[in-house]
Formats: sequence, structure tokens, C-alpha cells
Amino acid sequence: MLFRSLHPEALVPTLVSWGHDNRLTMARVPRERGGATRVEFRVGDGAANPYLAVAAALFAGLDGIKRELEPPPAVEGLIYELPEAEQMTPLPTTFEGALEALEADTLLTDAMGPELVRIFRLIKGAELDRAHRTVTDWEFAEYTHHL
Repeated sequence: MLFRSLHPEALVPTLVSWGHDNRLTMARVPRERGGATRVEFRVGDGAANPYLAVAAALFAGLDGIKRELEPPPAVEGLIYELPEAEQMTPLPTTFEGALEALEADTLLTDAMGPELVRIFRLIKGAELDRAHRTVTDWEFAEYTHHL
């Protein structure tokens, strides 16, 4: 099921963060400049819609620019061993949590459009319901091997 690979031991971003050349941060900004200048947005399950994920990141960035927010210092080192990691906002680690976070995010809903977000949540909610009703091979093997 989706989100199963989103945990610290999987070496994927699980906290709202950024850093230079740090693959465990949500946004990675390599130090190269010129033609190599870029931001790598490293969130989302493999099933995430890349267009919506990038649009969400751009809307969040534009909001930060409009409100003249200062980013926190770049994360250096292994993020999960840093004392400041406890103050960082965790990313959702479940499908349900991601849908709840989307519902609570009025900035993103307004930016994307309430109708798009409503339809997206409806589709993903139905997908989640199907996932909950599906018996996986592991579950079948785990719970029927004694029969």
C-alpha cells in the first residue's frame, strides 16, 4: 500500500526541511550554480502525481515569497540525529494522514482550486477505501497458514 516506504530507516524525507546536497531533506539544493542550479523536491510516494506535487511546492514557495518568510538554516548531517529534528514538522506517513493534511491546508486548497481538491480527495478517498478492503498476499499467507 502507499506510504509504506516513508519512514526514517528508508532514507527518505519525513520532515519538512531543506539542505545542500542532503538527500534526506525534503528540498535538496545542490551547491552548483549556473546551468546546474536547481532545487530537487524530494517528497511524495512513488504513486504521487508529479504535476500536482510540483504545483503544490511552487504555491508554497510563492506564499513564502509574498509573506517574506525566511527559511530556516540548511540541514547539515544526518537529519534524524540532529537535536533540531524534534522541532521540524513531520510529513504525513500514511495515506489517511496525507488526505487529512490536504483537507486542513486552506492555502493549498485556495491555490489549487477548491473543486480540484474536492475531486482529488473524492478519488483518493475511494482508492483508500478499496485498499482497506483488499486482502494482500502477505495477509492471506500470515493468517491462513494454520488452516
